Amino acid sequence: MSASSHAHLIVFARVPRLGEVKTRLAASLGEAAALGIHRLLLEHTLATGSRCAQFEQRTLQIAGNDDHGECRRLVDRWGYRLSLQEGTDLGDRMARAIDSSIREGAPAAVLIGSDCPTLSVADLEAAIAETAAHDLVLAPAEDGGYALIACARPQLPVFKGVAWGTSTVLEQTIALARQAGLSVSRLRTVWDIDTEADWNRWQLEQASGGQ
Repeated sequence: MSASSHAHLIVFARVPRLGEVKTRLAASLGEAAALGIHRLLLEHTLATGSRCAQFEQRTLQIAGNDDHGECRRLVDRWGYRLSLQEGTDLGDRMARAIDSSIREGAPAAVLIGSDCPTLSVADLEAAIAETAAHDLVLAPAEDGGYALIACARPQLPVFKGVAWGTSTVLEQTIALARQAGLSVSRLRTVWDIDTEADWNRWQLEQASGGQ
């Protein structure tokens, strides 16, 4: 089955709340500025996903209580479903999200976070295409993690035993895939925004005509 026009996109994000998002940015820029940046990045991510016509379904999966309805308004604006992340740790939450999407009938699922504005529509399209020939697709991040993971099969054994939040996440994930005999496709390396330096870098790219 072709994944070219029926893939599902899953965006993971924290509910925008003062003092609970982008804590490394908050340490240098303040909590209010960090919250504003988080909101901007989240909307940028949803907008990018909405421009990729190859997704039949898009879901924003949130961590936290959307009691103010901010995330509900965002999904209504950009054409996403809204759901809660479920699981014991990041790996479990990602595995559950991907497995659920594929079991609902998606020939491929693409999962991204909300803090990597360097991911483009072309990256999303490339991920979908690569799932036709590879078991696992990853977009490496400069910090040693990955900004995108995609697959066309449920229950891939690459989410358990990973030291999340470290500089070896990508390395560990690829090792787990190889141990299981899975084929892996690596997309171009991107970078996300965690620190003030990252934010300044992004602003400079925007000012110079970047994406």
